[in-house]
Amino acid sequence: MSIVIVALSKDLIIFAADGRAIDISNGSIVTEDFTKLYKVNDNVCVGFAGDAYRTELMIDYLKYQKSRFDIDNFSVIDVKKNLLLEGIDNPDVNMKFLIAGKTKTKRFLSFSIDYHDGIVETNNLTIPKDGFAFVSASSDKNGDYDNIITGAVEEAKAICGSVEECIITGLSNAIKEISCIDDTVNDHISFEIISA
Repeated sequence: MSIVIVALSKDLIIFAADGRAIDISNGSIVTEDFTKLYKVNDNVCVGFAGDAYRTELMIDYLKYQKSRFDIDNFSVIDVKKNLLLEGIDNPDVNMKFLIAGKTKTKRFLSFSIDYHDGIVETNNLTIPKDGFAFVSASSDKNGDYDNIITGAVEEAKAICGSVEECIITGLSNAIKEISCIDDTVNDHISFEIISA
């Protein structure tokens, strides 16, 4: 699996992901239409990069928890602490995921979580006052795509009207460009949006 990006502004969170899933045991393409984003509720979304089987298990786990508990009002911190970190139970799995959404005070917050070799590393993303910030997760160990994403969004700013349109256009163009240089990424792009 390949790339997931989350962009945050003061009024908006946009997730973007490609749709290619790769069998990590042999490198073959499993599907070109894989779901890597899961909107937990109106406040929180999670995006996964890494093993396709493990992603399906995590999404099924979140759906199961949603059926058991009233998580419609869970904040981004509730989902991170009570659902995602508890759902990681296999030290042999390497995966990355992004979680973003609203806190209980309706502030936007994002975390990137990198789970490898039994170690969980988390990083927070803060939003600059004058614009937006983004973070990406890629299963490609060599995939530092920040310059491509930044360039694509900056180019989109020159031709787009609204912030939402600029971010969606920029992220689409970035994933298309990345798909030309990374064979684990395709240009079948899906989005999830959380508004203020």
